[in-house]
Amino acid sequence: MKVVFATIGNTRDIQRGSGTPFYLWQYLLKAGVEVHLVGPINIKIPIPTRVFKWLSKKAGKKYHSFRDPFVGRRLGSAVRKSIEGIDFDVLLTNDFCIAGYVDINKPVILYTDYTYPMKSHDTLNERFSKLSRVSECFTRYTTKLGLLKASLCLFASQFASDNAVQYGVKSHYKVIPYGANIEFVSDELDRSMEKVIQKKRLDILFIGKDWEHKGGEIAIKVTQLLNSKGLTVHLHIVGVDFSDEIHDESIHFYGLLNKDSHKEKEQLEGLFRNCDLLLVPSRAEGYGLVFVEAAAYGMPSLAFASTGLNTSVKHEVTGVLLPRGKGAEDFAEAILDFYDIPGKYDKLVKGARAHYLKIANWQVATEELISLVEPLLLNELAKGIK
Repeated sequence: MKVVFATIGNTRDIQRGSGTPFYLWQYLLKAGVEVHLVGPINIKIPIPTRVFKWLSKKAGKKYHSFRDPFVGRRLGSAVRKSIEGIDFDVLLTNDFCIAGYVDINKPVILYTDYTYPMKSHDTLNERFSKLSRVSECFTRYTTKLGLLKASLCLFASQFASDNAVQYGVKSHYKVIPYGANIEFVSDELDRSMEKVIQKKRLDILFIGKDWEHKGGEIAIKVTQLLNSKGLTVHLHIVGVDFSDEIHDESIHFYGLLNKDSHKEKEQLEGLFRNCDLLLVPSRAEGYGLVFVEAAAYGMPSLAFASTGLNTSVKHEVTGVLLPRGKGAEDFAEAILDFYDIPGKYDKLVKGARAHYLKIANWQVATEELISLVEPLLLNELAKGIK
């Protein structure tokens, strides 16, 4: 199978898109797929886009340039020109505009973790909040066009798939959870609540660059609440560094750890191995990659039962999901339950690891992707023979 993988950014950059395009590319290669990369795509922003962006900014609103039809046309044209003369079977992309505007006579596969809601003007995803009305309309238009033009639409979460259904486009939708964006974790970690109790300390991991959206303040309050109840709890924070503002011996900041740096990658792996729980009370996620990365190490997760999190975290199987609106006290109580019922924590450890091995790894994801694309190509071949 020969695949053109078209992305706006640089797929070779492991930091781009949390590493998702990079790992998808790598595992397609491991599966024997011939992959031609397109991207980064550099285009001149059209005048209408610049005007609408300026007007939106004047109104105190956001405007997503790369989700409007003017940019979409240029993206589609740029991709088409870049693959002229290339022998390929299918085009794979994670971008709605590319899927909607690339004019080729080969199947287009869209694989994404977020679909902008069709019916609701309120989105829980921070990236899409406070859009101007015109940007909302354009985003919905290009989203619908991408769904319409794609031969196959794949989604990382059920939430993204359900949003796509709102558009009323008859297409082949399938949920294939993203794999953890880490090297395959082959060894089983010897985790148990008994070991946590024996070391007389609970280590909680928080990972997120968007402090407010990811619920950083809640994570700190949970740590403080548990310490006030006589436990020894330490919070390890990756993604930001507020050590100049927050002075607490139980809170440790590591800043943004670069997976491209061997030293920082090892540091991150060490945190996954040595911490006991992942707590990221995010308001919303298209999917929630950090939770399946934790699952790879058998680490249970705590989060809100919201959006794509219901796919990346399985309630009472790989972690605990609390209803939106709950606060630090509720997360603290959920953690205290592990001390009262140690078997509950141990069950989540096993469930998290099993979820990673059976579902949330890139080998499984790419195998399922290939299994869905192959019959599509056979159909195209049959049409050509006729």
